[in-house]
Amino acid sequence: MGQDRTDENHNSNELNNLLDSSAPRPSNVPTVVHVYRPSEVEDKRKDLPIVMMEQEIMEAINDCSSVIICGETGCGKTTQVPQVSLSDA
Repeated sequence: MGQDRTDENHNSNELNNLLDSSAPRPSNVPTVVHVYRPSEVEDKRKDLPIVMMEQEIMEAINDCSSVIICGETGCGKTTQVPQVSLSDA
């Protein structure tokens, strides 16, 4: 039981370190992401409202520890934001 408590404390400390928002963030240096997508995918994407906000969303993700994205159903929040944010990782 003592070992379980030690492991629990160690895991809790690791999680707290990952969630520490006091880490310095880079200054407002613009980030540009170049991503290749097939033309048929690009044609479908350009009709999604969230695509027009792609740059602003990426800047917010890079500058802030938490970002809340609100939009109408079907605007691309669930499908496009993860794609864009992962392509920048």
